[in-house]
Parts: sequence; C-alpha cells; structure tokens
Amino acid sequence: MPRSYYTYDFEFYGQINLTKSAIHLADAITTVSETYAREIQTTDFGFGLQDDLQDHKENLYGILNGVDYQEWSPELDPYTYGIYYTADDVSGKRRIKSKLREEYGLPDADDVPLIGMTTRFLEQKGIDLITECAEQILQLDTQMIVLGSGEQRYQDFFEWLRRSYPDRVAIYSGFNNELAHRIEAGADIFLMPSLFEPCGLNQIYSLQYGILPIVRLTGGLADTIQDSVNGFTFFDFDAHYFFDAAQRAIDVYSKHPDRWKQMMITAMGQDFSREKSAEKYLVVYTKALGKKGKNKAG
Repeated sequence: MPRSYYTYDFEFYGQINLTKSAIHLADAITTVSETYAREIQTTDFGFGLQDDLQDHKENLYGILNGVDYQEWSPELDPYTYGIYYTADDVSGKRRIKSKLREEYGLPDADDVPLIGMTTRFLEQKGIDLITECAEQILQLDTQMIVLGSGEQRYQDFFEWLRRSYPDRVAIYSGFNNELAHRIEAGADIFLMPSLFEPCGLNQIYSLQYGILPIVRLTGGLADTIQDSVNGFTFFDFDAHYFFDAAQRAIDVYSKHPDRWKQMMITAMGQDFSREKSAEKYLVVYTKALGKKGKNKAG
C-alpha cells in the first residue's frame, strides 16, 4: 500500500489496525443493532475506535440480526415433545412446561413461574447480577432451569445453587440444542441481563415462543424489548435494578394473568425475521453502490 495511507487510515498507537482502515475506507459500515451502532461511538464500547466511527457515522448502520422462524417457532418445533402452540391457543405451552419439569426433576405447579436461561457463563452475559440475585428470585416462589457453559466460577455457582435448591433449580452444563428449544417453549420468563449485547438472539427467540425476557437496555436488547409491553427492562448494571425488574415480572405473572397473557400475545406477534433484516441490508448495499457509481462518474 502507498505510504500515504498509513498515518490516517492504518496507524493505531504506533501499530496497524485493519478495522480502523476498514472504517475509513468503507462505503458502508454495518453492525447488528441500531443501539449498538450508537454505543460503539462512545468510549465505553468503541475500544479506541469511537472517534473514527463518529467521523464516519453517516456511513454507519445498525441492522438487527434476523431469526429463521422455520427453525424457531412453537408451531413447528421438532424438539417440544410433539406439542405445539400458537398465539391464538397457547395451551400447549403449559403442557410443554410440565414435560420439561418432569424431565429435569422439578415439581409441577401452575402458579409457579419457570425461569429459563440459555447462555455462555461469561461476565458479558451479566452472570454476576444473577449470582447476586438468584437466591432472592428463587425465594419469590419460582423455579429456574439453566443451560450453558463457560467460566468455572460461574459453573461452580450454578452447581451450588442446584444442590442448595434441588426442587427449584435444574442445570445442564454444556451445549444442548434440543434443550434450548424446550426452554424457550416451556419457560415463562427468560433472563438476559447482559453487560453488553451487540444484538442478541435468545430474547428474539423468546418473543416468538411467548416467554417474556428480562433484559438490560443495551445493544439489540434495547431495540427489541419494551418494558411491560413484551418483557421487562432495566438500565443500570446493578443487582438492585435487575432484581426490581424480576420482581415486577413475577408479580405480573402471579397476580395479573390476563395482562401476562396479553404481553405474551404481543410478543408472539412481533416480526424479527431474517427476511426483514435482509430488506434493510439491501437498502444499505443499494445506497453504497449508488455512492460508488457517483464517485466513478465524478
């Protein structure tokens, strides 16, 4: 490359950064949610490239990842014990929950919400908030089923939690796609209190299955979940605010079943399909090609 490119487009604290050069030279820059596109222009999320992204924000687009509803749908799911349901008739969800509880040794009770998690056990996923609040949440007369793997300290915590509350907690350590589908189909509440989350997919799967997520307002979580509409939200990365959101969710589930059902139906009616995302990418690509054509003409 000509030396003239180095200082402005490539140099990064005395080294070369190809991501910086891509930002400077691209006709379009995409990331996986509108909120994350704004977040990466800040010091907290820009990792040293925030100024470069700000300088090129007119070329920066946030487009949510799309979901394949042929794979993630309660009407079609091949892993839900042969039981299916729709927004018009959600009774199958209750039957799936009973089967899931039976499979993992949890007592079956209509009035007890089942809280699900499928996640990597990493700091980014907000596991520290869960370790601080898990016992308090269980003491609100709830059950929890957790699928995941990752840092040993978090795995040790969840194993301890299962031993301490064997009638309230089920744990599967590792990867299990079938169980991931069953948790989405059978649980009532989904925990996703991420420290940061560029897009996130599990909260979108949850909406399709009528499981209401509790999320921190960051990245794609902020773009998909509305408080008391299709889930429950909090902003500050603090156990107090996370627990407050959990309390509110459990209160609605236990005391306001009609409102809970309406939130489920609202969630299931939303469209975050990959087809919608593809349409947005086409708009960006068409605009970039048009810009390229003008440059050539000039």
